Amino acid sequence: MILVLLSAAALAVTVTWVGGVDEVARILGIADQPVVDAVSDPKPQQDPVTPADESTTTPSEPTTTQVSPDSTPTPTPSIPPADGTAEAAAVFPISSAQAAMYREQLKSQSQINRLVNGDIASFAIGSASVSSDRATVPLTVRYRSGGSLSGSMTLGRSDGFWHFLRISAAGGTESTPRPRTVDSGVVRTISQQQATAANQDLIDRGLLKGGFKTARVDGVTRGSGTQTVHVTLLGGTLDREAARFILVSKDEGGRKYWFITRFELK
Repeated sequence: MILVLLSAAALAVTVTWVGGVDEVARILGIADQPVVDAVSDPKPQQDPVTPADESTTTPSEPTTTQVSPDSTPTPTPSIPPADGTAEAAAVFPISSAQAAMYREQLKSQSQINRLVNGDIASFAIGSASVSSDRATVPLTVRYRSGGSLSGSMTLGRSDGFWHFLRISAAGGTESTPRPRTVDSGVVRTISQQQATAANQDLIDRGLLKGGFKTARVDGVTRGSGTQTVHVTLLGGTLDREAARFILVSKDEGGRKYWFITRFELK
């Protein structure tokens, strides 16, 4: 009995050692089919493919954001001129004296244009007739083409400041077409420039107190909408002093109008 138990134990150990009952049957040739270990075939490895539309490119132009048709665009703000000219011209108050500066110079376009165009060679002044608000200076204008013309320069006074009003020929009247409305921008320029200390000084010392007898016109410098007439003062306390007239223009109806803004020493 003990021998049988030992034989059974040895058989069990042998079966376990060789891989189980099925393996023993395969070794003895009594199994119906061979036993094959089931090994799952690994999937073949594939090289990663980068799609054509995922390639990295550097855009040559910045992306533009499209706005849907029904969206409301933000309005572009209106930027006023840096010097505020357009706005100031609409609200600048025009006094009767300032309007007179403008209108009276419009009446003097014939002689002012001759000055701007370099047609005048010189002009001599006489003794001024001065009142509290008006001064008249006799003139004798000599032209480069020959000949001369007698006339006068009229100055007005407002708020303590002298300003040019008109230049007129003796016994003559201007027939030049003139704008019907006052340009407040030009009026502002005239009033500001004629109030400068340099302009007031030369009007007082030169024209009203006889500081010079003759002004020789040396030449004209043309700018954008401006003209500078260079003169040399002769005779009197300002003899040989260099001075200049500064003028600005206004275009209207295809015509250019000129206005004296100041008369000053250089």
